[in-house]
Amino acid sequence: MSKPTFREQVAMHREKPNPDDRETDIADDPLLKAIRGELHAINKRSDAKLLIAIALNLAVVMLFAQLHIKSMWFDLSEAAMVVTIIGGTIYSVVRQKQYVAVRHGLVCSVCGYRPGVTMILSAATTQRCRKCGSPLPIV
Repeated sequence: MSKPTFREQVAMHREKPNPDDRETDIADDPLLKAIRGELHAINKRSDAKLLIAIALNLAVVMLFAQLHIKSMWFDLSEAAMVVTIIGGTIYSVVRQKQYVAVRHGLVCSVCGYRPGVTMILSAATTQRCRKCGSPLPIV
């Protein structure tokens, strides 16, 4: 097989590429867009709920301060309430994101590994189990 001449190389270069041969950007993948959108929506909803809960808690504190009601037990219960609100929000976000991973088939059918909250997009990109390396049954 002989090497193509310069003119043949130019002619091959000028040919229009086949649309099926072009590489697509991984960011254009509809599955990744859907997963990224769901994760972003979960973050926005949880942020809004957290702000509302903290604002209501602050309103109760201001009301008690306005009424000059002072109690060590009230202060302790308010501190416990803030910690509970924050902890509950974190727990809720983790559960919702794990549900997204399950819904999109990112749980390994071989070993049962479920990607962590920070690894959901990575698992969807590679479409392989991080633990055993088998292909994921992505829905």
